[in-house]
Amino acid sequence: MKFLKKSPALFVIGAILTLIITCAVPGRPDQTESYLNFPEKLTPITPYDVDTALESKLINAQKFGEVQRIFEVLSWQMFISLNWPLDKDGKPAADISDTGHRTWERWKESYEIFRDSGATPKPWGSQADLPNSLRGKVNPGDNEELLFRTSKFTSFDQTKFKINPKGKRPAPQLRDDIDQAFTSAIWDQRGHVVRYEIRLNKPTVDYIVKNDLYNIDGQILFSSQKKVVSFPISTMADAGAIELKFAWKIMVRDSDAMERYFTKRVKVLDSNQKVHEATVGLVGMHIGIKTVSSPQWIWATFEQVDNVETNALTKVDGHYLRPSFNNPDNSTLPINVFPTNHPLKNQVQRVIPIPIATQELNRQVQSVLNKNNSFWQYYQLIGTQWPTQPKAAAYPLCPATYKLPDAVTNKSGGMPVPTYLTNMVMETYFQGETVGGDTTSKYNMLIANEPAYFQIEGNPKDTNKKAAVNQIIFGTEGCIGCHSSASIAVGYSWVGKEKSANFGDARTGDFEWLMQRKAQFLPYKAPVTRGKK
Repeated sequence: MKFLKKSPALFVIGAILTLIITCAVPGRPDQTESYLNFPEKLTPITPYDVDTALESKLINAQKFGEVQRIFEVLSWQMFISLNWPLDKDGKPAADISDTGHRTWERWKESYEIFRDSGATPKPWGSQADLPNSLRGKVNPGDNEELLFRTSKFTSFDQTKFKINPKGKRPAPQLRDDIDQAFTSAIWDQRGHVVRYEIRLNKPTVDYIVKNDLYNIDGQILFSSQKKVVSFPISTMADAGAIELKFAWKIMVRDSDAMERYFTKRVKVLDSNQKVHEATVGLVGMHIGIKTVSSPQWIWATFEQVDNVETNALTKVDGHYLRPSFNNPDNSTLPINVFPTNHPLKNQVQRVIPIPIATQELNRQVQSVLNKNNSFWQYYQLIGTQWPTQPKAAAYPLCPATYKLPDAVTNKSGGMPVPTYLTNMVMETYFQGETVGGDTTSKYNMLIANEPAYFQIEGNPKDTNKKAAVNQIIFGTEGCIGCHSSASIAVGYSWVGKEKSANFGDARTGDFEWLMQRKAQFLPYKAPVTRGKK
């Protein structure tokens, strides 16, 4: 105090400095709250859920922006840890920039679980079992990346198979990995189709196999025993059910900035059923994980930063960066619709911007990755969806009247936020496709504004034009809302000589579509008949 009395000017300066140091920087989270910032040290170890005590405290204080941040920090931690390289012994490498297989590359691919003719999956850790379509075309020991397949058929309904007169079902047509969920394929600006891949961790696989949910017959038996699908739940320390989905594009070495991508050398089966090698780059990644905090699952989605826009002044290897799925030289092209000109190229444009707070977190993480000289710095979190009230019941199926916005925003239960979340290279047509896919009708309507019934479970149309279901609302799609519609088979029926699965009500598949979309019937066996004596 004596010093301050002698130097009043210093007291004023000190007070100003104290104010500057203790105040949060405008536009950034309060730096005193460490949970709002991404850790400076990267690690292959991640919690598999948010701190539920902290989550509850923040929700009770109505700090939903901060809750969103802790879910997004978790999303980045999972992205980094699951993409961490492993050494030859399967242990995490010393640095994320090291080479080696990634953690998820030891997981099962969806085709290994939902096999041809509903066969039992091979044990965890066994060599990948090729689908019938690839046998004889590739050597199983050559490369584990054998499922980048395309098909001449799209939107093939795998629940229906034609039966020949002798009662034997032929092998189904080749399952394709190019169609997006419930829509169609997309092509990059080189005219190459994007391929998709789904991986499941061991708890997910174990649950499906234990309950015989990998074929339609097993699902029907499961349903008949009044069992309810319920995948294992993750805690902060232990992983429960996790599903990953990846989007890959063919890389062109002379024009693509290879150092900005996670790339792999793979074998590709083209539309002519010919196998050739190609380098693919990761352009999109979904993470879905069922947790204590989120029985409706946590859903996070990432993209490569050059997908739909680039800095026109940035050069890499002497070339200006160009977007992979957008032509900036022709701004009149229709966006997010099926391309009609040849070669096929999609004009993709983001409709819902990445939230500003998410962009700020992305910059934090990208800075840390840059310091580690990692190409993962060129990826970004688009958003994370989570339930704000996990115990909130889903909006009733087929009520007498519908109430908005609840029938849309809570059709899944849990009151999830944000309501909509889409990845531009994995749900392209959910952000601009014309209703019904009709590009010629004078009644065209972009999905951005549509009748509410398109977003309500069951698409309940109403002849009363004033009904809530007919009101025009903003709508695209969200992970939780979409996945809540999944179910499993509860029976089957014959339509002529076709055997078709009958599926149960929506919300009975525990947010997992694979059982409904990928499972096949066991081989058909004609019933034994006794001749007359």
